[in-house]
Amino acid sequence: MNRKWIFAVVSVLAVALVMFPLNLLWVGQSPLHAAVSSLLFGLPALLTAWTPKGRCAGGRAESRRAAGNTGFRTRTGRPDRTVPEDRAVLPDHTVPADRTEPAGRKSLLAKVALGIAFFVLAAMLAYDISTEGIAVGVTKAVGFGLLILLAAVGYRLGYLKLEFMKKIVVFTGAGVSADSGLATFRDSDGLWASYRIEDVCTPEALAHNRAMVIGFYNMRRREMLAAQPNAGHEAIAGLERDFEVEVLTQNVDDLHERAGSSKVTHLHGELTCLRSSRNPDLVVPIEGWEQKLDATAPDGALLRPHIVFFGEAVPMFERAAQIARTADIMVVVGTSLAVYPAASLVRCVRPGIPIYVVDPGNPDTAGIRNPLTLIRKRAAEGMPGLAELLREKYAAG
Repeated sequence: MNRKWIFAVVSVLAVALVMFPLNLLWVGQSPLHAAVSSLLFGLPALLTAWTPKGRCAGGRAESRRAAGNTGFRTRTGRPDRTVPEDRAVLPDHTVPADRTEPAGRKSLLAKVALGIAFFVLAAMLAYDISTEGIAVGVTKAVGFGLLILLAAVGYRLGYLKLEFMKKIVVFTGAGVSADSGLATFRDSDGLWASYRIEDVCTPEALAHNRAMVIGFYNMRRREMLAAQPNAGHEAIAGLERDFEVEVLTQNVDDLHERAGSSKVTHLHGELTCLRSSRNPDLVVPIEGWEQKLDATAPDGALLRPHIVFFGEAVPMFERAAQIARTADIMVVVGTSLAVYPAASLVRCVRPGIPIYVVDPGNPDTAGIRNPLTLIRKRAAEGMPGLAELLREKYAAG
């Protein structure tokens, strides 16, 4: 339980403890009646831990059963493109002017609703005094006053937030996991150096040399299990304290989940799962790192890695595009934006929505027309600072 919920629970108990003797001794309720009514009166204090959510992306993340592949896509044949000179490549942590509403404007509806609630409570109080007597009215007035005081304290401490949470969509690539020691297929060393993509990452390779393909992904799975989330993963997960966050990742590892991210859509599959060779929707978890060559799915078909191989469709792309369209802020981390179709997700973002790109190289941002901030740092180095910047500029309350 985090601090804001501890404060909320303590607030409920505080209201109940103040109200109980008044209800018992002054109003004349029985001990049980006084205890129950006092506790119920204190329950609205739970709102001190409330932050209204913004627009919901619709449905829970397909964090553990989505399909796709990570870093296994080749380029589309387009050459590397650096950001044109006429585009603003801003210094680290510099935010361009954008048309995104600053934190607070979306709070109007929440504040109006809160005002109406207090007006209704005041009307109820006046009615109670006129119909049930001064004792009941004053007792409730004390309770209402205490609730308002606790709400003010909660707001001051930053626990009660009246603004709507903004939604951040984070799009990550192999660079995030590289900072945890997981090699990408573009690296000149590491696991990929001894294999051709055509030999381990195509349907044909699986059909012609199943042992090599299964062995390769067993090694990748073992490598993943030995790795730990880095500061970049943790910074992304930490954004959930102040924002509604969905992660769209090209990576097949589970480091986002292990870092604490609760809504993760894997575009390119997951090493932690296997799927039926006959039915791509029949997905099962794998314990440990080793898949047996003759392991079968519940439908009797041989199991294969839950990876979308080179040349296969990316079934989660449409869902990812829908999520990208709901973003109030887009963060791109550790990707060259040259792996398609995933890279085109940045073009699904609504006009005017700010996009922040964290990558030490030259990501292909030429097609981005939204306000752009480019931070030329590795994920583990640049993401923690960006997370703090986003809180300062956009966090509710």
